[in-house]
Amino acid sequence: MQDEFNFKTHWTQLNIKEDMSKDKYPHKAGHRGHRNSIVSANHTNKILSRTKKQILIELYKHPKGLTGSELSDLTGITILTIRPRTSELKLLNLIIDTEKNKNNDGGKPESIYKLRSEILLKEFNIDVSEYKSNQK
Repeated sequence: MQDEFNFKTHWTQLNIKEDMSKDKYPHKAGHRGHRNSIVSANHTNKILSRTKKQILIELYKHPKGLTGSELSDLTGITILTIRPRTSELKLLNLIIDTEKNKNNDGGKPESIYKLRSEILLKEFNIDVSEYKSNQK
């Protein structure tokens, strides 16, 4: 019989701050060790940084925040690519979930994300001088 999972012990043993290697998720796409999963993760890593930058720039341009669907529409990137990138950007503390929702086209609630700080863009060498922040 399997023991009950203890979240407190798990997080203590994991020690997230020491395990934030640049070679691991959320800095790089993860895989499950299967050859197809590895190939897919390697392909994703090639476009990962560009996609994250596009999301950060769109959130800069829309300071009141955007949903995943709105980010998908603005960037032309599928929602299935946008969603994991927003999770990674949240884990990296670059964006925040406003804890407000907006219904998508299907009537389902979606989280609204905002850029944590414009200063972070400079720290990551993302030039937004050509963009103006919209007060949408």
